[in-house]
Amino acid sequence: MKNLLTKKGIVLTVIVLFVAVSIVPSIGGNNGMIRNVSENIREQESFLGDPPEEEWNQTFDGPGDDKGKCVIQTTDGGYICLCDKIDKIGDNRLNSDIWLIKTNAYGYEQWNRTYGGSNFDLGNQVQQTQDGGYIILGTIQLGSDSGDFWLIKTDSRGFVQWSRIFGGPGGDSGESVLQVSDGGYIIAGQKYVTPKTNWDAWLIKTNETGVEEWNHTYGGDQIDGSYDVQETIDGGYILCGCTCSFVEPSHMWDPYDAWLIKTNSEGVEQWNHSYGTNRSYEWGFSVQQLPDGGFIVAGLVLGDGKHDGLLIRTDESGAEIWNRSYGETYPGIVTFLCINLTYDGDFIICGGNGYFDPQKGYLYDIWVLKTDCSGDLLWEKTYGEREYIDIGLSIAQTAHGGYIITGGIETKDLKGSAAILIKLSPEKQAPSTPAIVGETNGKPGTLYPYTFTSIDPDGDQVSYYIEWGDGDITDWTGFQPSGEPYSESHTWATKGTYIIRAKAKDTDGFESDWGTLTVTMPRNRAYSNTLLLRLLESFPLLERLLNLL
Repeated sequence: MKNLLTKKGIVLTVIVLFVAVSIVPSIGGNNGMIRNVSENIREQESFLGDPPEEEWNQTFDGPGDDKGKCVIQTTDGGYICLCDKIDKIGDNRLNSDIWLIKTNAYGYEQWNRTYGGSNFDLGNQVQQTQDGGYIILGTIQLGSDSGDFWLIKTDSRGFVQWSRIFGGPGGDSGESVLQVSDGGYIIAGQKYVTPKTNWDAWLIKTNETGVEEWNHTYGGDQIDGSYDVQETIDGGYILCGCTCSFVEPSHMWDPYDAWLIKTNSEGVEQWNHSYGTNRSYEWGFSVQQLPDGGFIVAGLVLGDGKHDGLLIRTDESGAEIWNRSYGETYPGIVTFLCINLTYDGDFIICGGNGYFDPQKGYLYDIWVLKTDCSGDLLWEKTYGEREYIDIGLSIAQTAHGGYIITGGIETKDLKGSAAILIKLSPEKQAPSTPAIVGETNGKPGTLYPYTFTSIDPDGDQVSYYIEWGDGDITDWTGFQPSGEPYSESHTWATKGTYIIRAKAKDTDGFESDWGTLTVTMPRNRAYSNTLLLRLLESFPLLERLLNLL
């Protein structure tokens, strides 16, 4: 792993985060008991707005160093969490596998799978695919090679359907993956070019079975790399990372600047911009496109008495609009590792908030914060215990408006770490489950009216999404006042039993649970009047005879 460590080691030596994006864990087994996070987790609230409450947290711990790298909510309301599972083998050797954990809506494990060989294999990102399975990107070590991109496609139970490896000699590192609009996949990371001095950002496009369609590298003659990729509104791609090759000439003391690269749909570079100031280092770890076409980047700024989390906002052409740093001067140490847009148009961010202890060195808490679209802090909250090393690596908003976080927490015996999931409640409440009112028995070919009613606790207007049970769908309707019934009629063509399902969404994007109503179409015209129905209830044999006609 020597060459691969050279690149990431430059960043991580400065960050000094033991579980942030490092691929070198602390050495040691975990023979002690994991601390009871539910009882001992520290919650330090700010004097700003009230942060959401913690609903639950769950830890997943093996015998060595484990940490959650990426988490998303799945279509069934549960969560999929990608982790690194790192164990010590013998005195001086480490083995790491990619660890995929599926939970229910409360974080209880439903199943888990590991992927890897006898060397050092790491996961970085997971996404749910259009067919209900999962796509994983990480780094695989083959023999003496330092690493290659590893793309794994699984079914809905985590069983491998196919995998692909991309790379050459030296250390290549896969960082970010997503399924794009044509069903294929876009993957990004670092490509090794020349020993010790040169890595490039690398973008690879595959088809739906992982077969490469094209690839492009971006960079100069020094160390450059990408950590995140997103598909843009125009069908192209945006990559963020850091660059040494394209540092502003005036920044004579800072070898690293944060970096954005914009490409078209074929990966051809349209522009790139670096962001930094003199006498400081900047890195970009996470990027999102904004509704106005611009971009928001989260990362780290180091130098000139700072080790702060960094936000950079740009316009659609990458020109910087503003940048903000968050944290305190030394000995405090802060980094932002993940940013997402919230339903109400703000930013939710997670990372690490650390401090220096003269006897124990740098110690960290998981830090979650929300800012408005101008970068002004709305609320913040830390999770962890003092005298431990805890870090947040991924955060996403859930369908009901809460947040799900994953990262790593240090075990109480200080010999390892565990992956953690933390669920935060919504800041606002989702609409109520829709009440569905209408005919539950009828005949095929007849149009029946139904009403759908949901109440939003915050008084927001609501929209409805309806599945009629026969394959027909009413996509999200227009918004209307909370509590006001929405009416729509439907016809079923054949006899059968159908389940109408509907959910409501408010103007902030928070979705309700599904409401249901079962409808049967058993009767034909010969006995569809009320009097005959009563007769059939008294004489069941008569109904059986009529059904044979």
